[in-house]
Amino acid sequence: MTSMYAKQGTRITPYIFSLFIAWAAFSSVAILLLIKLGANSPLVFSLKDMPVYIVMALSFSAWARSSRSTLTLSASLLFTTYLFLNLILLKPDYSNPLANIRQIIAPIIVLLFFCQLKPLEHELKKIENSLFLILSIVFIFGVFEFSTEFWKSVNLTNFFNLKGIPVDQYGLSYMFYEPAFGYRERMTSTFLDPISLGHFFSSIFIAAYYKCIFSGTKRRAAIVLSALGLVFCLSKGALLQAFIGITILNPRVNILIKSIFLLVPLAVFSAIPNKAGILIHLSGLSNSFENISFFGHGIGSSGNYAKMFSDDLNQYSALGISDTFIGSLIGQIGVFGLGIWLLLLYTAILPIKKKQLNPHLIILTSIVMVSVISENTMNITSFMLPCIIIALARPKPEPKQYCK
Repeated sequence: MTSMYAKQGTRITPYIFSLFIAWAAFSSVAILLLIKLGANSPLVFSLKDMPVYIVMALSFSAWARSSRSTLTLSASLLFTTYLFLNLILLKPDYSNPLANIRQIIAPIIVLLFFCQLKPLEHELKKIENSLFLILSIVFIFGVFEFSTEFWKSVNLTNFFNLKGIPVDQYGLSYMFYEPAFGYRERMTSTFLDPISLGHFFSSIFIAAYYKCIFSGTKRRAAIVLSALGLVFCLSKGALLQAFIGITILNPRVNILIKSIFLLVPLAVFSAIPNKAGILIHLSGLSNSFENISFFGHGIGSSGNYAKMFSDDLNQYSALGISDTFIGSLIGQIGVFGLGIWLLLLYTAILPIKKKQLNPHLIILTSIVMVSVISENTMNITSFMLPCIIIALARPKPEPKQYCK
């Protein structure tokens, strides 16, 4: 007899996945339309995250009933309490701590949510169809906007100004251009963000490469579309994620070959004529190690959010930690906090099977490794679709394993 959970999962799980695949891909365009219709408050951007938290609360019994999810949620709550204590004891004068705390805790909770939904094997086909459809739409529209410079005709000034992001004479954020390649314009598609778009393509590329999503012609098409998308959006972090995922973290590649592959990023770095953008990330990481401590310097002491929200930038300037997510964690909550954060993040994706390919572990680790030199990588906007793909790539409990 089918269990109540299986029935409930059959009713809601594929729809939850499909809903957030679509929302993560198109939420920026939805918010842009609201701004064009007169929504001129920065609060409009909270709509990107709010639906997932609402659905998490409404479907709580469907995903948080296992002992593992209960334990991880309880530990995350304790960790959140620790973050507030860190704030009170080390930097009580910081004006917007909730943004920083949310940036730290949200990746763990959202990843746990999607991994604990546990779609049944027959539901995976529906979810994959939705994912492939969204991939195709995002890629096709991306080629259109990239080749026609569509976003220059829309005027995105208000959209970015409400986020505190400066724009050029066309109303485009400067992240629409890649300085390492002569300020060439990058594909942003419906994401309006080449970094988030790049990590979407990269995560699909890795999962399809390891045969954990799609099959046959659809899998080959997904690999081609995501690979071309990576080239067009010119996201260095996303390209690095894909490279790490299929080479350095590939258990089938000999360790000697992996050692040779490690030289490739160094060779690419040496060949790039304009290294200024990359050096900013490396400088932030270097500064995080120079100022390393066990408990950190307090919430809001470092990272891009500190620069955006702090009323006093003296400590931020003194530490010089920016454009690195892992570095910002070291700066704010120290080695102790970083260790707890990593433990909770990897607990969210369990199980990890011994002597078996674990693509979900590979995708997550590739993202964490890139977050060492990129702060935007772990923002919820960039991380939601990778979370979904990681959840789909996990080993399934059914007798017939989905990941082969």
